[in-house]
Amino acid sequence: MLKNALKQYFEGEKNLETPARILLAALVEFGKDSPNSVGTREISKRAKVNISAISYYFGSKAKLYEELLDQIIEFLRDMESGFRARYDALMKKASREGAKQLLKDYMFWSVCAADRGEGSDIFKHVESIMMREEFYGNKSFDKIYKSLVSPNDKFVSDMIEMASGGRISGGDAKIAAMIVTGQTVRFEISKRTLMRTMGWRRFDERESEKVCSVLGLIIDKIFA
Repeated sequence: MLKNALKQYFEGEKNLETPARILLAALVEFGKDSPNSVGTREISKRAKVNISAISYYFGSKAKLYEELLDQIIEFLRDMESGFRARYDALMKKASREGAKQLLKDYMFWSVCAADRGEGSDIFKHVESIMMREEFYGNKSFDKIYKSLVSPNDKFVSDMIEMASGGRISGGDAKIAAMIVTGQTVRFEISKRTLMRTMGWRRFDERESEKVCSVLGLIIDKIFA
């Protein structure tokens, strides 16, 4: 089983083996364009490996893409594991304040996903791939939906239901969850627009704190 290339890169691993370098190159190239439009030559050039290495390690471009999706899912689930542990504890012992705080922390994390220092640049490529798969509804999205999207929506909708004291529940909570998570995705792809609107030259820790402060106020108002 291959090591997770995204996790290695995010954690600052420098001595990456050939399969990991190929996967990271594929992440960037597939983040820019669809699998049908990306050639193995571009991937091998970015990875700085012989083009034959792709077929040697992965068999084909299609299988490389499938492995990349599996690693994206594994990486994101690993990154969110701390939130899952807190969620499991709240489901055993409900707490409106606990649910509201967890929802805040998760939204803060989601909004600032691409601003976590060295290695965090991979998030924009991950987001691009996932959004394209959802937009076109390809077969690959079935895997993403089942492994990531559906569990995340349930997680957020359960927290919304608990934080609201049941005022927002059932189907309404599911819709609210999609609205909330959808806005964090839109925020990520619209960050340059926000920087221009606010006159910010960069989006660093100070700017992240400002955004999270406003987001926290909104959540407090909704679940007061």
